[in-house]
Amino acid sequence: RVVLTGLLRDMQGLLSAFTVKRPYFFFFEWFFPAYVPVIVKAADCFARDPEFTAALLKFVYELANNVRGRITFRPSSADGILLFQFCSKVLLCVGCALEPYVPQQHGKDPWTHKYKAVR
Repeated sequence: RVVLTGLLRDMQGLLSAFTVKRPYFFFFEWFFPAYVPVIVKAADCFARDPEFTAALLKFVYELANNVRGRITFRPSSADGILLFQFCSKVLLCVGCALEPYVPQQHGKDPWTHKYKAVR
C-alpha cells in the first residue's frame, strides 16, 4: 500500500509536468494497456485508506485534466472512452467504499431536509 501510494504520487507529479501533447501521449500509451487493472484492483482493495485514496484521486484528476489542451484524441480513437472508463471505475470503487460512512436519514423526506428554503 505504501509503495503504491508513493508510485501514484510520483506519476501524478510526472503528469503535472507534461503540459504538451507528446509526453502525455507517451505516458498514456505506456499506462493504459498494462497498468490500468493494477490501479483499479488497488483502488478496490485500499479504498478505505485515506492516504492512498487521496493520492489515487489526485493521480486520476491529473490524468484526466486537460491542461493547455494536451488531451486531444483522434476521432477514430477509443482512448477517450478508455480514459472515461478508468476514471469511472476508480470513482466507483472509492464511492462504494465510502458509502457506509454517509449518514442515512430514515423516515425523513430528503427533499425537505436538504432544500427546505427552495420553494
